[in-house]
Amino acid sequence: MIRLLFILPDLNGGGAERVVLNLLRHLSPDRYQITLFLIKEQGIYWDEVPSYVRVVCATRRGRAPYILPWVLAKLLPLAKSHDVVIGALELNATYLAYLAGRLLGKPVLGWVHINLPEHITHYRTYHQVAVRHIYRHLNDVVFVSSHAMAAAKQWLNREATGWKSIANIFDLATYESKKNSVLADEDTLFSQPVVISIGRLSRQKGFDVLIAAHARLRRSGVAHHLLILGEGSERQNLTDLAVQQGVADSVFMPGFVANPLIYLKRAHHFVLSSRYEGFAFVLLEALSCGLPTVATNCPSGPAEILQDGRVGLLVAMEDAQALADAMRRLLQEPMLCADLKARGLQRMADFSPKEIAELWGAIFQDLVSH
Repeated sequence: MIRLLFILPDLNGGGAERVVLNLLRHLSPDRYQITLFLIKEQGIYWDEVPSYVRVVCATRRGRAPYILPWVLAKLLPLAKSHDVVIGALELNATYLAYLAGRLLGKPVLGWVHINLPEHITHYRTYHQVAVRHIYRHLNDVVFVSSHAMAAAKQWLNREATGWKSIANIFDLATYESKKNSVLADEDTLFSQPVVISIGRLSRQKGFDVLIAAHARLRRSGVAHHLLILGEGSERQNLTDLAVQQGVADSVFMPGFVANPLIYLKRAHHFVLSSRYEGFAFVLLEALSCGLPTVATNCPSGPAEILQDGRVGLLVAMEDAQALADAMRRLLQEPMLCADLKARGLQRMADFSPKEIAELWGAIFQDLVSH
C-alpha cells in the first residue's frame, strides 16, 4: 500500500482541481492510501471527492488568513506518515510540498497544469523567484502536455530526466451520464446556432478576442449566439466590450455552471480563444460531445490535443478576424463539421483512465522504490 498526500489550495471551480479529483477517482484504494490536504476549506467540488480519500483542511471554512507556520504545523505530521507528497497545483501547493519534502526527507512530485513561464508573469516578483528556485530543485514533475514541459525546461535552462508528460484522464463513461441531465428552458439562447466557450473570465482565456470575432461575424450577416460559461475578474470588462461591439443581446454569460455538458450537447461548435494553456481539458469535454472545435494555437495544449489541426481548426492568437473566419466555416460547412466530429470522438480513446492511471502508478512506485 503506497500512501499518497496530495496538496491543493482548495476545491474552487478551476479545471485543474477537477483534473486532480478525476485522477484520485481512478487510483485504486486497494493499492493506495490517499489523503487530500487543502490549505482552505472552501470550494464547490466536494461531491467529486472519492469516499475513500481522507480530506484534511489547514484552515476552516470562513477563515481567510494563509499563515505559513500554521499550515505547516498541520501539514508536516501528515507528510511524515505518507510515502509521497504531491504538489497538485502550481504556486502555494507546490511550495508546501517542496518544504515538507525538504524538512522530512520525503519524495516530492510536482504537477504542472499550465504553461508555467507564461503563467508566472501575471504574479508578483516573489512568486516568480520562488517558482524558479523550487522547480530547479524538483527532480520529479508531471506536466499535462509535452509542450508545457518543453517550455518549462527552456525557461529554467534545465534538462530534468525525472520530468514527464502525462495527459489528463477523461472518463467518458462518467461524462455520458452527465450529458443526460435536463437543461432548463433556454428558448432565447438556442433560437440561433450557439457557439460555446468555457473558462474563467480572465485575460488568459482571450474572451475579449472571441467577443470581437463574434461581433465581426454578426455584422457580416452570420446569425448565431455566443455563450461563455465561467466566472472571474473580467466579467465587467467583457460585458462592456459586448455593449461597445453592439452584440450585448447575442452574448450570454450565465456564470459558472457545474455541469457544462448540458450546454455542450446542444451547442453548434466550441471555441477556445486562450492566450496560453497547459492542457485545455475543456477541449476534451467538447470533443466528447461531438462538437467541432476551433482553438487558438497558443502555448501549450490545444495543438497537442487537436493533433496540429487534424482533429480541430487552429488559428493564430490575438487574431479576431482569423477566429471569425474559422467560426464562419464551422457554421456554414456541415461536411467539415461532420468530419471533425468523427475525428474528435476517435481521439477520445487516447485519454482512457486505465492507461493514464497506470502511468501515474509507475511514477509513484519509482519514487517509493528510490
